[in-house]
Amino acid sequence: MPFVLSLRTVLIALFALMSTLAATVFLSTGPQADMYITPVETTLEIGQRITLDVIVKSNTPANAFTGEVLFDNTRFVVDDISYNTSIANLWVTEPWFNRAENSVFFAGGTTQPGGFTGSGVLLRITLRALDTGDSTVTLADARILAHDGLGSDLALQTPIDAVFTATGAMNETFIEPADKIGFVSVIPPPPPLDINNDGSLSFQDISVLLLNLSSDDSRYDFNGDGLVDWSDVGTWQRLRASE
Repeated sequence: MPFVLSLRTVLIALFALMSTLAATVFLSTGPQADMYITPVETTLEIGQRITLDVIVKSNTPANAFTGEVLFDNTRFVVDDISYNTSIANLWVTEPWFNRAENSVFFAGGTTQPGGFTGSGVLLRITLRALDTGDSTVTLADARILAHDGLGSDLALQTPIDAVFTATGAMNETFIEPADKIGFVSVIPPPPPLDINNDGSLSFQDISVLLLNLSSDDSRYDFNGDGLVDWSDVGTWQRLRASE
């Protein structure tokens, strides 16, 4: 008996196929990773501390993370910064408090074979409440780079601002930490600092360098000891600062 498809059956099949293709495109172009602050809302007293966790999630292997935590310095002051976490074991720029911008900037990476996947705490920042009222803490310029040797940016979810409310209470004396002093060393002749040859010195170069740790490739041996290791990352950073 011949098999005959009705027009209605064909249309239903085509609609189902188009829906599947659209869903596939949507999923492939959606966020690949996420970086955000917790908690997103809380109430505390003047003089009381609040610890913020910068959380990273990635379904795609990643090896570098950067961003900036912004806050109102009339409401809060930085009491402590902790970045000894299991995610980033190498910091291109150690997290530091920028008083001029009222922010904490960070740029770190991981030497974990295959890159990082999963979820965890990248950074902890402890703030102390100085004045009453509502205040917003924002995660700005968040970037997670793929462990692909190219320093490709992963598509991120849009971070949600944290909102804190401070009420009147105790006040304590805060001793601000001393400014850190940077040192610059130059070793001749180093390989080109522009590792990925894109015409600029950026976080992508560090991502490529991390991918080549433990090799003996002279293109990444910035201290000239015949081995690519963490000291080459530090040397790259110091040389870049001297540019």
